[in-house]
Amino acid sequence: RRELETRLTLEAELALAAERDEFELCYQPQFHLAHGRLIGAEALIRWRHPVRGLVSPAEFMPVVNTSPISERIAEWVLQTACAKGAAWERAGHKLRIGVNLSPSQLESGDLAISVAQVLASTGLNPTSLELEVTEDILLHDEQGALNTFLEIQELGVRLVFDDFGTGFASLSYLKKFPLDGLKIDRSLVESTTPGSRELVRLLVHAAHAFGLEVVAEGVEHESQLEP
Repeated sequence: RRELETRLTLEAELALAAERDEFELCYQPQFHLAHGRLIGAEALIRWRHPVRGLVSPAEFMPVVNTSPISERIAEWVLQTACAKGAAWERAGHKLRIGVNLSPSQLESGDLAISVAQVLASTGLNPTSLELEVTEDILLHDEQGALNTFLEIQELGVRLVFDDFGTGFASLSYLKKFPLDGLKIDRSLVESTTPGSRELVRLLVHAAHAFGLEVVAEGVEHESQLEP
């Protein structure tokens, strides 16, 4: 009962936070390692709570993704990130903007239409948008996801498999779905256990074999750049 009460309280707070514009986006940079240049940024949501301060998404996103407010917040993230990307483009900075998809967006059935409308309203070049999908989204309806992905790619938007290597997804996913790249989960990049570096190297080679670009999450030290 306490868990249910806590969840209901948090859902009410999140709905109020959306009305009060308490959410904000941070942008995690992505670099091309061979050239050392900035090529993109991933939009990451944060909640600036009036009492608790900046709240980590790990504390509220699991509730958001399984509540009625999910699609509303996901649409806000997409709109805000695309508007920021368009502003950077107008300033002469051509960067890819990564946005995480929520299960509710894919289940709505009109995701491609929503994406097209956001691109039109913000003026962002479609090739500058990169939508990130996780395994849990694909498991719900693989055929529906496949059809939606094809529609999205027709717009010129990129699709990336996020957090690869930590779930149950097999390499067959890389062949089954129309993807442009994959992101290796930071837990694998940061791991110092035996075989971790070899596993990352294997994932990179596998992705390249499928013609996919690779982003390694959480590279923060020189030693992590070594092959």
